[in-house]
Amino acid sequence: MPAISLSAHGIRIQYAHRLILSVDELFIAGGSSVVLQGPSGSGKTSLLRMFAGENWDHSGIVEYQNTIFGTLTTEDKKFLELQKTLIGMTLAEPIFFEYLSARENIFFPHIFGNRPYDPIWHEELITFFRCEWILSEKISALSSGERERIDLIRTLLYEPRVLFLDEPGAHLDDLFAREVVEFLQKYQEKNSATLVIVSHSDMFSSLADARYRCESGILKPIL
Repeated sequence: MPAISLSAHGIRIQYAHRLILSVDELFIAGGSSVVLQGPSGSGKTSLLRMFAGENWDHSGIVEYQNTIFGTLTTEDKKFLELQKTLIGMTLAEPIFFEYLSARENIFFPHIFGNRPYDPIWHEELITFFRCEWILSEKISALSSGERERIDLIRTLLYEPRVLFLDEPGAHLDDLFAREVVEFLQKYQEKNSATLVIVSHSDMFSSLADARYRCESGILKPIL
């Protein structure tokens, strides 16, 4: 399957009639990595969530691999299938079922969404993120760093072809965060994945084929 490209045309994201971000044209080549930077509240995460189908309050056209979806809605069954099978997303503050264990949260998409996974890949992820000993713990008992590791495992386990990462490494120490950068680079190369990363850190610049800055509601390329 070819790498999946993304594009956006005439996008306006707003909340309560307040403009958050305006994007005239944006093209993300399949298999590339794009890093979004800028101050807090500048619209970076809103753009990420829009592409991932988690933000419906926008106007404009979104394309995945030349398939036009227009304004993404919860009624668009074709996009929902794409979202379920090909898209993965992590959040700066992950959302979990707090009453379940880390293991149960990881496997929730498999058990209740019938998403397939490779057991060998699962073991690789558990080993790399060093989470063997916390899998049986309740999510509510874990630290911020442990929660981020579980969120990354849960997202990567189902081998998404398009990966949206909101502030990856924010709750990890610098040494391990750099290991995660290398791990994601290998994942991208192996799967021809398209990565869109929101980060305040320059750590992810080594991954970037292109960088953009969001500021005052405008998205501009960093040359």
